[in-house]
Order: sequence, then C-alpha cells, then structure tokens
Amino acid sequence: MGLGKTVQAILAAAALRRAVQPARSVTVVCPASLRGGWQDEIRRWLGEEATLLEGRAPGRARTIASRPRWLLTHYEQVLRDHREHREHPPDLLIVDEAQRAKGLRTRTARVLKAIGARYVFSLTGTPLENRLEEAYAIAQLIDQRLLPPLWQIDRDHFVRDDKGRRVVLYRGLDALRSRLAPAFLRRRKEDVPPRSPERLRSTVLVEMHPAVVTTYEEVLAQVARIAAKKVILPADLDRMMRLLVIVRRCCNGPHMLGLDVDDRQVPSCRSCASTCATSAWARDGRRWSSPSGPT
Repeated sequence: MGLGKTVQAILAAAALRRAVQPARSVTVVCPASLRGGWQDEIRRWLGEEATLLEGRAPGRARTIASRPRWLLTHYEQVLRDHREHREHPPDLLIVDEAQRAKGLRTRTARVLKAIGARYVFSLTGTPLENRLEEAYAIAQLIDQRLLPPLWQIDRDHFVRDDKGRRVVLYRGLDALRSRLAPAFLRRRKEDVPPRSPERLRSTVLVEMHPAVVTTYEEVLAQVARIAAKKVILPADLDRMMRLLVIVRRCCNGPHMLGLDVDDRQVPSCRSCASTCATSAWARDGRRWSSPSGPT
C-alpha cells in the first residue's frame, strides 16, 4: 500500500496513447470513496479532467457511449451499467483494488471480464501469496490465456489434506511466477525506501475539552483499580474494555458523551433524532453503560 500504484497506472495509460493501437479512452473502476483521489491525481500528473459517472441511467448510458478520455466509476455502479460498458468498451480498463473481484464466480468478476477492453490494468496492494486462487482470479481479469485452467492449477500446485478438501500448502510456485512474469509488476516496500526521502514524523498534542476532563479522570481511576487486582476475571476484562471505550469517547470530544457545549455544537439529524440520542452515556454510581440502539 502507498507505493505509487495509482500514479504508475495513470502515467502508463498516458504512454499507451502512443502505442500502435493507442488507448484513447480509459475507464477506472474503483471503490466509490477513491474516485475523488483518482480525479485529483489525474489532474495533478496530466493536467486533465476526469469524468465522474453519475446521474440517472439514461445520462450514464450517454456518458459511457461518448467514451471520454477518463471515466471514473465504482464497483456497485459498473454492475448496473454492465450492458453499456460491454457495448462501448474503453481502450483501457483499470481495476483498482482488484481484490474486490477476486472471486472467480462472482458477478463482479464476470462483468469486468465481459467489458472487453483492449488493455487491462489490475491494481492491488494485497499480497498475492495469501491465496493462490486470488492470484488466479486477478490474472483472469488481465488475460484469460495467461494461466492454465483452474483444474490444472489445482493438480500442479495445490497440496490438500488427507480428506482432499482443505488446501494446506502450495508447491511449484516458481513455474507459476514465470508464467505471470510477462504481465506482473510487483513493488515491495524494501525496494522503495532507498529512493524515497526520509520519513517526517510530527506529534501534535491537542488539549482535552474541559467538559470531559472530570469524566476522563474518573473512568481511568476505575480502570486502574481493576488493573491493580491480584486476580483479574473475564468479567473484569470485559468491564475494563467498556471503560476504555468511554475514555476514547472523551478524547474525541464532549459530543461523544452527549454533552452539548457552546463551542462544539453538533448538527442534529431530524430523520433519526430519536436514535441519535442513544450515543449519550449514562452514569449510575460506579457503573457505566450505553443505552441500547445505534450510536
């Protein structure tokens, strides 16, 4: 994670514009929360604007059919627009966080494979050694001819238990790596630090709000009394964990304890006013508890 997959993919997409078969239109499929990051990085490195696929179905269909230079969509939306993507495939499909489509038989994997882009990039920060099936599924997104059929992978590389059900280890991985090598680029953390600047660390201390100081000190005192016991029972550990949750809420601010202070006004939500109030914590002597319901 954090080794530059997004930037590499953007610059590689720009380089493919000069290929024999140029990639003039690019569709990025990523988690919805990452679309803004992709938009910012494209603007930063190429000075170009990316199109967010939004709006109602007819408008989205027209946007896909226009094949913009950069089109950003997300996993849930690509399932709804799969026909349009298949009828008007981009030249390059970038699948970010590709482990989301790691299931060979999931609908997401089937839809992405059916788009039929000329070029495909699959980006993931999840080590492929965790499960060989995941590496196979991601390779299928790139090129379905890259690896042999799954039954052959099972026969040559899986070692199962005595019952033949659970995979206990893998074998012959060097041969598999050589088959993946033409389409597999891996960056490890130990490869990157020599070319990176020194990490800067800074600690910023934020003063606790006066409205929660008393509660914070009382709860920590209770935690200290439990920790000082010669024998700590499971019930004591459970209570200690609940008390530490309250300590964390104190650090987050008075609103986490249901305290309404003038300098920390929190907007109310009319649609769930009856349930939002349950985030307040009630104290009864030395016992602290949270009301039932969502917080």
